[in-house]
Amino acid sequence: MKFKLVIFDFDGTLADSLGWFISISDRLADEFGFDRIDKEQVATLRRHDAATLLRLHHVPLWKVPFIAARFRSLMAKQIEMIVPFPGVPDLLGRLAQAGSTLAIVTSNSCANVRRVLGRKNMGLVSGLRRGRVGLWQAHENCARSCVSSASTPLRRSSSATRSATSRQPARRASPAAPWLGASPTWMP
Repeated sequence: MKFKLVIFDFDGTLADSLGWFISISDRLADEFGFDRIDKEQVATLRRHDAATLLRLHHVPLWKVPFIAARFRSLMAKQIEMIVPFPGVPDLLGRLAQAGSTLAIVTSNSCANVRRVLGRKNMGLVSGLRRGRVGLWQAHENCARSCVSSASTPLRRSSSATRSATSRQPARRASPAAPWLGASPTWMP
């Protein structure tokens, strides 16, 4: 089946940012007063959604937007450490060549997304929407916006994410859409 619209999450789906996030996690934990990530438990933690991760590390919800802002700021300063997963440029090119409209929904900054993917790959992307971290419905609203602006029937669209947190709101935004490559991972 050819998809008219494919919506991607950014961190952990298009961009390999987990290693970098783990490298700054102690700094963020100390700065914001939440429990450090046990580096030996990363594989286990990848199976949890964001709400569970926040609970396990004793992060109050009111701190999430501040932590996310700091995360984006630090990433912008160290952006050269974040790269697309191998095969992402080829995948985006093949989907665009096949006539699919591509969109990205992220809680990261649009500037970070553009810098990591580069001008050529971003030239293939028709929509880039940023949701606010801490408001789980933000990804849902962004996904609905992408579907609406592309004027695409839901059955002809698909979402690709590795984040359980992103998967749930995207499912609510487009319940009739097929799902690509979904598996739980982390969420900053």
